[in-house]
Amino acid sequence: MTFELTAEQSALRDSVRDLFHSQAAPAQLRELWRTETGRDAQLWKGLSEIGIPGLLVAADYDGAGGTEADLIVVLEDTGRFCIPDSILESCMLGPTLIAEAGTEHQRSQWLPGIAAGSLRTTARLHGTTYVPDAHVADLLITEIDGELHALSQDEFRVVPVRSTDPSRRLFRVQAAPSPRSLLPGGRLVLRRNRQRTRIGVAAILNGISARLLGDTVEYVKLRQQFGRAVGSFQAVKHLLAEVHAGLFASATATTAATNDVAANAANADDTALLAHQYAIAVEANANHAALQCHGGIGFTWEHDLHMWLKRGKALELAYGTYRTTAAEAGDVGLARSAHQPAGNPRLPNHTDQAEG
Repeated sequence: MTFELTAEQSALRDSVRDLFHSQAAPAQLRELWRTETGRDAQLWKGLSEIGIPGLLVAADYDGAGGTEADLIVVLEDTGRFCIPDSILESCMLGPTLIAEAGTEHQRSQWLPGIAAGSLRTTARLHGTTYVPDAHVADLLITEIDGELHALSQDEFRVVPVRSTDPSRRLFRVQAAPSPRSLLPGGRLVLRRNRQRTRIGVAAILNGISARLLGDTVEYVKLRQQFGRAVGSFQAVKHLLAEVHAGLFASATATTAATNDVAANAANADDTALLAHQYAIAVEANANHAALQCHGGIGFTWEHDLHMWLKRGKALELAYGTYRTTAAEAGDVGLARSAHQPAGNPRLPNHTDQAEG
């Protein structure tokens, strides 16, 4: 197993970072709060030109034919730059669900448009309540009674809900499924989709943690107290060193889990679950440390830090909390110790999902 980026992945990361630097500076993200959609068409166009929406789409449908390991590089930087678009749903979950659960007609109908960036998807899966970016989605993939349906814009309506993070546009959706919208292989791919969700969220959380840590280190170098830089105090050093060590371990766990998922390994359920659980814990610690070391200034809207603090808190809850992932890991361990198969995964309930 390798933990180093390939030359192609490094080039992809550099291209994405250049785009985010030019199109997604904090001031530009703030401007989007006042727009109707909260989304920048030029940013999505830039991602499409790089090929991000089609990264996991097979070459037969005009995609790049990449793996989860390629997209994880991008997802980490969406956290690092606090990108508001739901890249996880539109570029990872949507394309793979259609490819693995859809018919040949459905794949031919939708995957080329997804690969080109002209068709955006979002998803409501695994008992989640709110759907990100449903207002700009051309296609909604939703789980209903254990089956998957792919619904076009005229087959669902959206109701906005308030989020603690003004950049995250969340919606309740009211869907009208039909036999025509059914993805016939849906029951068979939900488990693998759960793995992808976990490694994707873990990567985004790691990116948020990295940004919180980096910005905090720079701040404590400059902030003076008692005639000394705050970063020179041992308590601050220890706090940030703990975040750094945790982030290194979390990034390693996410890479290992991603390789397992990409290879469809037998232990991918376990490693994806643990990567998600660990990333939540590390981000929560980074969130706390950043706020404390900034002297609470991150609470204010005027300081950019609050954008990452809020995004981190939202994602600690959105796809399963530390408590639910820990409980599921415990259930799996107990079942195995008793030589019995584990039961159904413990999914986030509505309380765990509350971001508003």
